[in-house]
Amino acid sequence: MELICKLLSQGQLEEREFTNSKGENVKFASRGHLLAYGADRIYAETVQEAARSEAALEIDKLYVATLSFSARSWKDQQGKERIELRCIITKIIEL
Repeated sequence: MELICKLLSQGQLEEREFTNSKGENVKFASRGHLLAYGADRIYAETVQEAARSEAALEIDKLYVATLSFSARSWKDQQGKERIELRCIITKIIEL
C-alpha cells in the first residue's frame, strides 16, 4: 500500500536479541514512526537494515510511504491465542 502521509514522530533505533525458530540467537532492529493519513494515525516501523541505515526524517513534512501489512497468531504464556498486526515501512521518501 502506498500513501501520502505526514510524519508526526520518528523513534530511536532499538535492537534486541531473540532466539529464532531454528534456535539461533539473532538481533532484531526496528525504528517506530507515527504517521498521519487524514484523520487516521498509523504506527509503522522500519526493520533490520532499513532501520539501521535510516537517516533522521523531518517531522511535520509530507512523505510517500510504501507500507506492508501482515498478521500472525500466537499463544501467550497463559495459552491464550493472540493476534499481532504489523505495519512495516518498506520505502519512505519526502514529497
